[in-house]
Amino acid sequence: MTAEPRPRLRFDKVALRLVGGLRAALGARIPEGKTVLLTVTAPIRLPAKTAAALEEKISSCLAEPSAPSDIGGTIHGNRVRIRLVSGAPGRAPKLVGFMHNPETDPDALLDRAQWLLREIAAASSRQCLVIADDDGGRYLEAYRHVCSQLPAPTGFGKILLALPSGRLEPLTRPADSAPPDGAA
Repeated sequence: MTAEPRPRLRFDKVALRLVGGLRAALGARIPEGKTVLLTVTAPIRLPAKTAAALEEKISSCLAEPSAPSDIGGTIHGNRVRIRLVSGAPGRAPKLVGFMHNPETDPDALLDRAQWLLREIAAASSRQCLVIADDDGGRYLEAYRHVCSQLPAPTGFGKILLALPSGRLEPLTRPADSAPPDGAA
């Protein structure tokens, strides 16, 4: 039995522009307490048309209370998944986008992002949040990606991931350090 490959996320200019544009276009329309989680399989084909179609699809899901909270499909040749998450903490990002390679399981990314947002909401009054995930080492980059989008301050001095080896990996940068060039 072969272990699943480590998720491979993409942070190229096209991916960052697509997610940034969606955040700008949809941020005010996403209600408090909700977060939109999105996956798009790279390489992104027809990025401008894909972004416009995603904006329309997400907007219609937000406007229709009976719309499913988990939607998958193909838009302009791009496999996409959209999940609307309720109960997100007030400091949660309105939209978290994952651009990933084809071998990455989008459901695993969405499940872990949703789980992390719920853990943050449940632990909102603590100084430090330590989460544990038996597969956390494989999803470290995905967890860090979600945490990098939390507005500062998060209310936590640190958010740490406890790995099965017992090692603690920070998911957030200290408040006084700037992100590296090109990081979001």
